[in-house]
Amino acid sequence: MSVMSWNCQGLGSTWTIQNLKEMRREHFLDFMFLLETKNYSNHVLKMKGWLGYEECHLVDPEGLSGGLALFWKSSYEVEILQSDKRIIDIKVKLGSLSFFISFVYGDPVRHLRQEVWEKLTDIGSLREEAWLVVGDLNELMNNSENLGGPLRDEASFYPF
Repeated sequence: MSVMSWNCQGLGSTWTIQNLKEMRREHFLDFMFLLETKNYSNHVLKMKGWLGYEECHLVDPEGLSGGLALFWKSSYEVEILQSDKRIIDIKVKLGSLSFFISFVYGDPVRHLRQEVWEKLTDIGSLREEAWLVVGDLNELMNNSENLGGPLRDEASFYPF
């Protein structure tokens, strides 16, 4: 199984579309998760065809920010369990195999991220089968992951 998550920072730019087409030429992934689409469903749906996917689930942006798009191959049976502006949680079946995937876009506002972690904790506590978490969590585990900018107090990483 192949999965990709990409914070594309808007599907309106020529650069983004060119990069997406190039990725598609090189890899036809089983699941493609796009974050920060910044475009409504009618625009994003037009991409489904040239990407080669039969199935998708979309979450519209709020104003000019956000927006999620999940595309997948029809060989997978997918049940959308939860969907909002931060998490698309699915159950996947492929033959006798079943598992869960949570596609996550962590809140860009630091003090609101705790809500996403709590929701993921609640989701995970109910899982007895395999579970994959994919996406942009918008958080660091520690300062060694930080490229540029000021160092943060180590205690700021504890909630994550």
